[in-house]
Amino acid sequence: MVKDKHSCFRLGPRLLYLGQQAEASDALMDASRPILDELLDATQENVYLIVRDGAEMLCLATRMSTQPVRLAAEVGSKGGLHSGGAAKMLLAYSPPEVIEQVIENNLQDFVPPSIRNREAVEEVIAKIRSDGYYEGVGEINDETYTMSAPIRDGQQTVIAVLALAAPTSRIPVARRPGLRRLVLESANRISDLLGGRQRAFPN
Repeated sequence: MVKDKHSCFRLGPRLLYLGQQAEASDALMDASRPILDELLDATQENVYLIVRDGAEMLCLATRMSTQPVRLAAEVGSKGGLHSGGAAKMLLAYSPPEVIEQVIENNLQDFVPPSIRNREAVEEVIAKIRSDGYYEGVGEINDETYTMSAPIRDGQQTVIAVLALAAPTSRIPVARRPGLRRLVLESANRISDLLGGRQRAFPN
């Protein structure tokens, strides 16, 4: 609280900021909830709603596959922006100072190992921004497939990532274009509900 010249108290800038963040998070969760359910129904694979928290990613919501072999994940779990498809998607749309911090501190931990130099990381970031999605196969381990797409708010800012993850054994090459379209369509529907602009789907 801040006391003004009339001895009245009002919300300080920090509390106003936190209130705005909480309101934005509620709007994101409300818009995402039915679409996460629908994406799970359509794919029968794990679905995640992930946001950036500083230089980390934070899992806000999950929908878990009921298939016998599935990947583990928990709401509230965190991870660095240098690993995994959703993490690199968030990194690509982070402020320059966050990108620099992550590259400076985690360059030798990026996955896959083939991008453990600055030029390669910057190329991945540029490609994500150009494509509007990120598809990873066997990055963290040989058995994982991920597909991630950005969610935008009314200011066209990427505020979250919608991600799908599954064992590669269930994702043959022929299935990937359909999953890619479903994830992109779902992310765009959430963005639309938040006032964000939709973008064209890739072929």
